[in-house]
Amino acid sequence: MKITITPELQAIILAAVQEGIAAGKSLSRKERTTIQRTEARLYAIPGLRTRIEDNRAERARLEAGGALPERSRDVVRFRRAAPNLSAEELLDARIEALESEIAADLHEVATIEQALTHIAG
Repeated sequence: MKITITPELQAIILAAVQEGIAAGKSLSRKERTTIQRTEARLYAIPGLRTRIEDNRAERARLEAGGALPERSRDVVRFRRAAPNLSAEELLDARIEALESEIAADLHEVATIEQALTHIAG
């Protein structure tokens, strides 16, 4: 089945495309950057939610008596910053770091969702 486009429909499509191109060209660099950053934040929401759940699970595991891995990037970071920390102090520092990461991610998700509710009206 072949779809035919009437001349009127073709004119409407062409006008819409030209308006979109003109609107994109009339945006300043700052406006385009803002739009791109907003788009990136929106696409990041599922990843943030996953990271929040992963960090919560890791925090629960550590609080339940789980041991820190010996070669974890986070542990190495703490050991370089303060090489005299005991294993218990390293564990506490890692739990605090997880809590701050969770809080930051929750704040980001809440900010985006609040903005979306204002847009949705």
